[in-house]
Amino acid sequence: MRELGFSRKDRMNYSTGKPKLQEESFITFRLPRKDRDWGEKETVRVVYQPRSKDREVLGTARIIFIEPKFFFYQPNGLFEEQVINERDAKRDGFHTSHEMYLAFVEMHGKEKCEGLFNKLSLRWIYKRKG
Repeated sequence: MRELGFSRKDRMNYSTGKPKLQEESFITFRLPRKDRDWGEKETVRVVYQPRSKDREVLGTARIIFIEPKFFFYQPNGLFEEQVINERDAKRDGFHTSHEMYLAFVEMHGKEKCEGLFNKLSLRWIYKRKG
């Protein structure tokens, strides 16, 4: 089972006002993987700080839906719903899509943020208590 890592477990879903990892289902945005990209119905181990000595397994979740998303509208036939919008950003723990973009540029670099992201929708199968 592959791991899906998070660097913060207190990130809020600003649409509901609850920490997103405490909700029954949640979303996250990921760059496409070079080896084997994430797949719908794939079961993943959700891990907080996966490369740290403070690593913590939070539980197991299933990817229920994957949607291609971009930060900017690109006039090559993309639909408007394929652009990361304010609702997406709020559900992922950012106040605005601009704030989200700046955070992703800091993490991944500007060039990668001009391309495709996978919006993963997940549902908990098992969530560790506490």
